[in-house]
Amino acid sequence: MPGFDGNPAALARFAEGCSLLADFAATRMIRLSVEAFPGRSLPSAAATLDWLQQVGHPNLALLLDLGHCLISREDPARVIEQAGPLLGYVHLDDNDGVNDVHWPLLSGRLTDATLRTTVAALRAADYREALELELSPKNAEPVAAARQGKELMEKIFTGA
Repeated sequence: MPGFDGNPAALARFAEGCSLLADFAATRMIRLSVEAFPGRSLPSAAATLDWLQQVGHPNLALLLDLGHCLISREDPARVIEQAGPLLGYVHLDDNDGVNDVHWPLLSGRLTDATLRTTVAALRAADYREALELELSPKNAEPVAAARQGKELMEKIFTGA
């Protein structure tokens, strides 16, 4: 995750650190993904993709967080299309569009339509990496929320 300082020198230091980590990760057959985070130096998926393209490291990718897209007002399906092979990992979570609270899916601003178009974009991009259901343990029923999120994603993936 990027820091708060977005000046070119700070982003260059972040790039150097990420490149070193990505080199090490490659020796373990892992791809390092960088998460866009509203309010930080890479506040949107678009800004993070631009930064990744500038860095040009073959083992650095984008971690797409649906909740962060809600805050930055980005369309996750469009981000997936733009990312292409730079898409490395996906977080699925919901929020109020302002705070990164990791609510259960479809309990905040995330809509069923957005979730379904995101999955369709992942399929079109032939994304074969992990999807993480990112939930806060502060949710009223965290185990039930995880179960419901898993069931919802299974329905979407099976076309139900």
